[in-house]
Amino acid sequence: MLSHIHHIGIVTEDTESVLRIFEKALNCKFEKEFAYSGFVKSIFLHFDNVQIEITEPNEPGSFYSDMVEEKGTCLSHIAFASEDVEGECEEIAKRGGRFREGFGPGRVTPRGYRIAFIDPDDTEGVQIQLISETPVK
Repeated sequence: MLSHIHHIGIVTEDTESVLRIFEKALNCKFEKEFAYSGFVKSIFLHFDNVQIEITEPNEPGSFYSDMVEEKGTCLSHIAFASEDVEGECEEIAKRGGRFREGFGPGRVTPRGYRIAFIDPDDTEGVQIQLISETPVK
């Protein structure tokens, strides 16, 4: 069962610029930064009970790079928390749902969270991510 919005993702070609905007305009607090093996750099901000992930793609041809090239800085995804990502994926698949190639059930992020992205062709282009409540031990 999905429990809440875990984080909202923004994609940009300049994480530092977007970070300054969120810190100044909304008083969001910088939480942490991660670099994912050349694929992307992500900065996480804490805002009340939700995180904001600001992602800067570093790999040409990735879906994040393509998104920035097409739209500029924009909303990249909404991540919903679940205690059982694989179970949620099974239910979605039973209803005919599909998953983004390479980002389906069984994927674990470098931070240790189980994730899956629903195929955006099934969601009118909205990027929806399922993410575990806590990192895998």
